[in-house]
Amino acid sequence: MSQYLEGGRAQLLLLTVVAVGMFMDSLDGSIVNIALPSMTRSFGIDAGTAAWIVTVYFLVVAGLILIFGKLAGRGWLKRTFLLGFGIFTVGSALCAMSPSFAVLLISRAVQGVGAAMIASSAIMICVRYLPPRKLGYGLSVTVLGASIGVAAGPVIGGLLTHAASWHWIFIINVPIGLAVILLGLTAIPNDIQAKEKKPFDVIGAALLF
Repeated sequence: MSQYLEGGRAQLLLLTVVAVGMFMDSLDGSIVNIALPSMTRSFGIDAGTAAWIVTVYFLVVAGLILIFGKLAGRGWLKRTFLLGFGIFTVGSALCAMSPSFAVLLISRAVQGVGAAMIASSAIMICVRYLPPRKLGYGLSVTVLGASIGVAAGPVIGGLLTHAASWHWIFIINVPIGLAVILLGLTAIPNDIQAKEKKPFDVIGAALLF
């Protein structure tokens, strides 16, 4: 039985979930930059210290993306994506409620874990469930979502910070994240356990991180 989605509606829903996932993943890599001055005042820190709010996110994503990609490829594709969105959403809520700079950094690391899970599985979802004739289109939409997220981050961050406070650059992720999770439960086909039975390279994963 083919694992490809043939219905146009099913493909559209799948692409919507994946594209929004990549949009949110990329958005939070750039939206924070414009809010850093506001955060430095809020926590009483200098600009160099505030840069860690951005850096810790990318460090965690870079350190974990290949590890989660391996897990997704072993039959945990849907679970990796949806669990990643759950962790990302929780991390966003924690960032918004952070009472101190230390808590904010930890919360950003949690966000990074979720972002790594999303990024490592989004492209794989397109490859596995879109028919070959639609794969190029699907990958283009996915990359477009990520590109728009990077470009829109400073604009959206500036508007939210100016109109409300820096907390809202994280709050907006919560309803979007919950909506994507609910949609993804039906839009993404259930996982099929991979036949590969090789043990997971825990030591290699730790060294990579």
